[in-house]
Amino acid sequence: MKLGVHVPLVLLASLTLLFSGCSGNGGSISSVDLRSESISVDQATLLKSFKSKHLYCPGENISGDLLLKNRFEAVVLYENKVVNDHVTGLMWQQDEVPEQFGWKEAEVYLADINSSEFAGYSDWRIPSTEELASLLIPRKNDAGYLDPVFHKEILSTWTCDEFPDMPAGAWFVDFFEGKPVDGNRAAGLGQVRLVRSFQ
Repeated sequence: MKLGVHVPLVLLASLTLLFSGCSGNGGSISSVDLRSESISVDQATLLKSFKSKHLYCPGENISGDLLLKNRFEAVVLYENKVVNDHVTGLMWQQDEVPEQFGWKEAEVYLADINSSEFAGYSDWRIPSTEELASLLIPRKNDAGYLDPVFHKEILSTWTCDEFPDMPAGAWFVDFFEGKPVDGNRAAGLGQVRLVRSFQ
């Protein structure tokens, strides 16, 4: 008798999870795979990839009915604060480094984080533009277009991607403007928020 009561409830819960957020207007996607490898990419191709991955980009007026809705979980691992996103399968540093780094300094910082096994892991990396843009939210708060679960500054943050239209060109994500911006690896300064995959 109990089995007959519980099976329909389990089935109903499964169907609810399967179809939640996938029904047209106002819906959201339940998972997304984002590129992690570094590429050289122009702005038009970058914005096209944002649209195909259902990412917000308020500074470029990219929006739609079916958009990424992150499921963030703040966690402390070995006294280090991280944020897991169960939609993208990414683990982020919760605290953005307040200092601005040149590209070489950012790479040194990355090496230091991995050698110290921040939060128990040594596979941290500088995120791709897609990955970092997945943190953009549709409405601006006191410090830009970044979810309040993160501690944040309002300056541009390094990505691992190259901007092909200038020597040593690089992409940042500007959370104050809510969009990707191009810069220069040789002379540019940016902040760093590292990421790793956990799924």
